[in-house]
Amino acid sequence: MAVVAICDEDPKEIAYTTRVIDEYNLTKPVRDQVIVRAFPSARNLWFEMVEANVADIFILDINMPEMNGLELAHRIHQLNSRALIIFLDSHIEYADDSYKVDAFRFILKSEREEHLPEALDAAQVRLKEDRSQYVGFRQDGEIVRVAFDEIIYAEKVDRKLLIHTLRQGNIYSNEPLAKLYERLNSRRFYYADQSYFVNIDHILKLGSHTVYLIGSKMPLQVSRRMWPALKEAVLKEWHIT
Repeated sequence: MAVVAICDEDPKEIAYTTRVIDEYNLTKPVRDQVIVRAFPSARNLWFEMVEANVADIFILDINMPEMNGLELAHRIHQLNSRALIIFLDSHIEYADDSYKVDAFRFILKSEREEHLPEALDAAQVRLKEDRSQYVGFRQDGEIVRVAFDEIIYAEKVDRKLLIHTLRQGNIYSNEPLAKLYERLNSRRFYYADQSYFVNIDHILKLGSHTVYLIGSKMPLQVSRRMWPALKEAVLKEWHIT
């Protein structure tokens, strides 16, 4: 099941959107239904987002005080570049701006009953495509499967391969680091040094030849040779020129 976060400072709007989604769920088998989480302000959602990935799909109002929906979307994508943002707003003039922050859809509130179900269908198709990529490891006589987007970074530690993940803890393997990188074969992963590579989807901040990753208290050093390609990839992913 996908999790949908609704963020709007008007409780009536949250209730209306929730009702539309409840009706959407009634038309779907259980596996294709969505779970709704409601947030009364952008800051409230952001505070939870910093601690954990609270949703797969975000339905955001744009015209909110303190932090508007465009700024919130930008911050969400810094933490999770694969999050799907659906803007739900009353002002059509915001439509162009919404796509500058890589919105999945822009829907007028007056048209949500007509267009939101289709947007949720399309979003779930995208999520299933993203989640279909897995890699397997042998560990302690067992075979462990890990989704690409679960991998934060992988490193060589005392001739072992250590894979740091979001929810599956640390996974050890005898596989060479270069072999895993070859198996992943994904634009998400970039070497930061000969001894480790990172998933750029989980980079929170770039420093001076350093990267700050989700769940890591200390920054990781990036070698001078690896820095240009890694930095260019992150800036492109964050839509920064």
